[in-house]
Parts: sequence; C-alpha cells; structure tokens
Amino acid sequence: MEGNNASAKKVLETAPLDKGTSDLKVQFSREVFQDLVSKVGLSVSKFSPNEILKHILIDASKDAGVAFVGTDLEISLVARSNIVRVEKEGTVVLPFKDLKSVSDLSDSVVTLEVENGVATIYSDDAVWVCSSVAEDLFPDVVTISDKAIAVPRGGFSRALEFVEPAVCRDETRPSLTMVHLDGTGAFGTDGSRVHYAAFMSDLQELNLALPMIRPLLNLMKAASEDYVYVEVTESKIIFLIGQDEISGRIMDLQFPGVRTSMIDPREKTHTQVIQLSKERMSLAVRRAAQVSDDGAGSVAMRLEAGECVLAAVNMKGSRVATSISLNYSGQARQSLYSIDLIQDALSVVGGDVVNVSMSPSANDGSLLVRDQDNLVVILPRVRS
Repeated sequence: MEGNNASAKKVLETAPLDKGTSDLKVQFSREVFQDLVSKVGLSVSKFSPNEILKHILIDASKDAGVAFVGTDLEISLVARSNIVRVEKEGTVVLPFKDLKSVSDLSDSVVTLEVENGVATIYSDDAVWVCSSVAEDLFPDVVTISDKAIAVPRGGFSRALEFVEPAVCRDETRPSLTMVHLDGTGAFGTDGSRVHYAAFMSDLQELNLALPMIRPLLNLMKAASEDYVYVEVTESKIIFLIGQDEISGRIMDLQFPGVRTSMIDPREKTHTQVIQLSKERMSLAVRRAAQVSDDGAGSVAMRLEAGECVLAAVNMKGSRVATSISLNYSGQARQSLYSIDLIQDALSVVGGDVVNVSMSPSANDGSLLVRDQDNLVVILPRVRS
C-alpha cells in the first residue's frame, strides 16, 4: 500500500469482520455511538423488501474496537471506532431503526449487551430491548487489502464535489449515471452539460456509480487524514477513509467520450473570456428563476459592448433583466440556457470571479464556465 498514512495500515490489519458468537458487551460515549450510527446509515436500505438489508452487523473486538456494517447491496459501509470499551467480544445483527432511535434519544453513555440473541441497550434511565437476527443471514461485505493505492483526499473530494451535480439521475440511461475517472480528472454528464474537474491520480478509466458518490463525499469531508486508500477488484471498488470503509460495484459501462466530443472542440473555439462577479451572476439567475415559467426554466444571456444582460419572461408578460457591467467590445451574442444548469455550475465553481466564454457560433450556443483552478463546466443552449 502506498502513501504515508501510518494509521491506515493498522486499520487494514484489523479489517476482517467476524461472524462469530452473538453475545457481546460494549460501552460507547453518546458521541461515538451517534457517529457510528450516522455513518453506517448512509448504506442501510430503507425501502427494500429484503428485511436483512434494514439491519446492521456489529462486530466487537478488544483489539480492534467496534465495527458497524451496513449494506443495501449497491454500496456497503464499515464504520469503525476504537474509542469504546469492549467487555465481551462478539457479533450481532440488529435492526437499524432501533439503533437510530437510541442514537437520537440516548444520554451521555450507551451500553449494548447481547445475551442469547436478545440485545439490551442502556443509557442512564432508559432501556431498549430488541431481537437480533442470525449473523449468517447478513450479506458478506468486502474489506480492503494491502494492495490499495493512496489518493490525496482533498483533491479527490473537490473533484467529486464539482462533477456530481452533472451526473444523470435517469436510470434508463445507465452509462450517464456515474462519475468517470481517467487519471487526469473526473467527469460527470447528463447529456445536456458536462462538469470536468482536473485531478491527477492513479485511478485509470474507472466509473463510480451515482449512489456511492454522496456517502463517499460525506465520509471524506468528515475525515482529517491526507490520503484516501483505494482498491479495485474485478467487480468492486473499495475506499478506506480514516478507519471507515465504503465499497460499491464498478460500473462496467462505456462512458461517453465527452472530452473529445464536448470539451476539446469548445476549448479551441471559446477563446474570448469575460469575467463576471459570481455574486452578481448568481443574483441575476435567481431573479430569472422567480419570473421564468418556461418548462425548461430558461434564462436569456446577452453579451454586448460593455455589459452582460441576463433576462427572463413569463406567459403573463412579467419580465426581469439584470445588467452586469464588464470590459467587452466584441460582437453581440445571445443564447438561452437552463437556469438549473447555470445554478449548478455557480454552486461548484470557486472564487469570487467566474470566467465565462460564449460560443462564437449561433448554431452551437454553448457556454463555458471556469473557476480559478481551471475546472470546467459546459452548458449547451436550451433551444426555444
């Protein structure tokens, strides 16, 4: 395993989960218990007809501490802590709903004791009792090995945060419902826009399914370690973030060639860059959103000498236009854009100034938005 995160190696050595005896006794602080329940809840199924997926597996060891394991078969998550007191080692499978209730309503100390398949949870003056499920019914969850590679957490997190809004939510278009990594950056598209974030890594030609992105981001944001560790198997990708692991299936689909079809050609043609205040542009788009009743939620963007105007109109004749002064003396250009797509772009670009390039061709009409880190968003025109 590469990288210099010494604590990660220790976690890898204690990662295997045991499905042994169900009797155990563990004492948690309220904060640790809430943190474990909150993390594992990112992977627990809430609506599956398969009841076992509404449960989590708890594994307690005096050497490794405690692990809370959840899965919906799409993603799996192992949340760990060694800031616990394990009086009796063991494993148990309990309903997540019951543990969530304890997490929400417990006092300063939480004690979990399991005897003969019955779990009793104590917290000051409260007692919860729930029945366990046979451990063998719980799905197997893969854990990371020493073949993992190190990836800088900060850069990886920023890249995923930038491209996630553009990923398609339509399950009938599976090749678009993922983030694509090619070693130079991360890509997301829904067919009407592309978000691209430059990020150099050893993650070559890899597709991450959309359901995995938000839980992975939540874990990385909460972490303090410099590196995330990643292992790719034939069918799974596994991430180790601090002590916690999240895994999911690899999307074995062909991601569209957006770099050659949508990014590279426009970077050659969209050469005239204007700079706009992000605050002013965001305000203009919000004003347009309140007025526009277009089914696509469109805003007209007009670029002319000395100003950029963003305007919207509705069927009742109401209209709004916001003028932003700028240093521009080129030819006048105008196109319609989706309000949602521009708002998504503005929500992820960094800095106070947005670099914008409009297409010189009326037949194209696309818009490029960049931030100071050279991250790129492409927004095709919404045609009226």
